[in-house]
Amino acid sequence: MIYPYWCLEKGYAAAVGPRDDSPAWVARARGWLRVMQLDAWTSMLVYTLVTSCFYLLGAATLGRLGLVPAGSEMVRTLSAMYRPVFGEWAADVFLVGAFAVLYSTLFVAAAGNARMVVDALVLAGWIPGDADTRRRWTARLAPAWVIVAGLLAVLIRAPVAMVLASGIAQSVMLAAIGVAVVWFRWRETDPRLAPSRAWDVLLAASVAALVTVGLWTLWEKLAHMVCEG
Repeated sequence: MIYPYWCLEKGYAAAVGPRDDSPAWVARARGWLRVMQLDAWTSMLVYTLVTSCFYLLGAATLGRLGLVPAGSEMVRTLSAMYRPVFGEWAADVFLVGAFAVLYSTLFVAAAGNARMVVDALVLAGWIPGDADTRRRWTARLAPAWVIVAGLLAVLIRAPVAMVLASGIAQSVMLAAIGVAVVWFRWRETDPRLAPSRAWDVLLAASVAALVTVGLWTLWEKLAHMVCEG
């Protein structure tokens, strides 16, 4: 969801230039689309590999030790995955890495969510859509996200539950993103930049999977809440 903002601010669209009927524009647009595809494939491979390794490592070590990451000890509990192989010093290295990862996640979330809220305010007609107004409101909202996150962390003190709740919200949001992607593909895409039929089939399969997972997650959690109530 944040990636389009990154592309805009890194100048991808500026390098393509305003859309026109010239073959040069089409060539530039296709070139930058290939850059975006490289971004997407690389990030997918990295996060899939890292997530799989982290999951397997946690299941193999924490599960056998009977450790459950929870509360304020979540990060320290996760660091136990590395002690059997690397020794006690690995836990300290993991803590440094965990701080770097969590800080960067908070930083990106604050920057990206601020921009999305500004876009929502513009679409709702509550603020003007010029560049200066967008920058001012983004500068105001970005630190607000950090403050809210800090307050939630202090007041709730359940990082695992918060991560799971965020995951549920994201899974539902992915279904909405899938529908939006279908709209842009068949209603807004320049025909000269249309992908092949094979890519359309893969897109349809991806959107179907996103919608299915999102609706199933929502149904499962609502059913669980009703049963508990």
